[in-house]
Amino acid sequence: MKKSTLSIWAILWLLFLTGGTASAQTYSLVWADEFTSGISSAWTFDTGGGGWGNNEKQYYKAANATVVNGNLLITAKKERVGANSYTSARLKTKGLKEFQYGKIEARIKMPLGQGLWPAFWMLGANSSTVTWPACGEIDVVEHINTENLVYGTTHWDSNGTHAQYGGNVATTPADYHVYSIEWDASYIRWFVDGVQYHEILIANNTGSTEEFHRPFYLLLNLAVGGNWPGQTVDGTKLPATMYVDYVRVYQQSTTTTALVQPATSTSAAKAAPAALAAELYPNPQAAGQPMLLRLSRRTAAAPTVNIRVLDMQGRQVWRKTTSAESLNVQQEAALQAGVYQLQVTDGTTKISKKLVVL
Repeated sequence: MKKSTLSIWAILWLLFLTGGTASAQTYSLVWADEFTSGISSAWTFDTGGGGWGNNEKQYYKAANATVVNGNLLITAKKERVGANSYTSARLKTKGLKEFQYGKIEARIKMPLGQGLWPAFWMLGANSSTVTWPACGEIDVVEHINTENLVYGTTHWDSNGTHAQYGGNVATTPADYHVYSIEWDASYIRWFVDGVQYHEILIANNTGSTEEFHRPFYLLLNLAVGGNWPGQTVDGTKLPATMYVDYVRVYQQSTTTTALVQPATSTSAAKAAPAALAAELYPNPQAAGQPMLLRLSRRTAAAPTVNIRVLDMQGRQVWRKTTSAESLNVQQEAALQAGVYQLQVTDGTTKISKKLVVL
């Protein structure tokens, strides 16, 4: 490919003549806990049992969280406290460290075992004054049982109905990985080791997502049993420990750099097309009510996508090929109450999402 070039003297001369500048957004560290000197004062503990809204089996107490060799250890044990057969710990930064937008990450190693449910997540700072999910919830990472999948999800209130939108990716949860989100006024994006696997559009409160334009606080916990992992617990895997190497929060800052306009080349490289993206909301949704699927980032080379809905036995219940940017899945597929898998592909990228009809 033919390219035109400028000498260093030409660049300096252009800078002198134009004095051009450009602003770029970069992330700067604003808070971190490296767990090098115990559990910092930025964290407090939730205590007690009662299921925690998910029919969980553990009793949370501070004694189940310790720091060893620069790692926070949250340990679930087979230990009876009152009506609870297990104990664990849950930490939060509520009222102490709360953030609106930014890059939030933690390096975590998770335990595997039926009934285990480790999570690094966030709740709206107003969670004491409004009911869930009106406060909003951002799950940076969750894992259940012995799966090789990790999950990133948002929960919010959509006109009085619980809405959620999530994605997942295969990894090795029993090894250390960096789990993160990048959250701004337009999107929340999820990453594992710096590789994006999911995103949600929140610009202009799309889909009633105004919850995600307010401050949130952080939580770390290891639940035992619950609605999602199930009520069966493999006691042979206990005690089980979730290891957290660090938690870090970055926020965007503006930097100004010299702007150089390169000479026009006779041929220019074209940017690689962005991968297909799909958004489904509200999800869950009541049977017969609208559930919108939005498709974006398609290319001229792949203007159509194939959409399939499978039941939990892997049987196809609906299929469509379309070039539309959005469609009402409920209206077109007439889905009954249940849990389904939605698959979208353009021949290059394949996206799978859980779809719940109430």
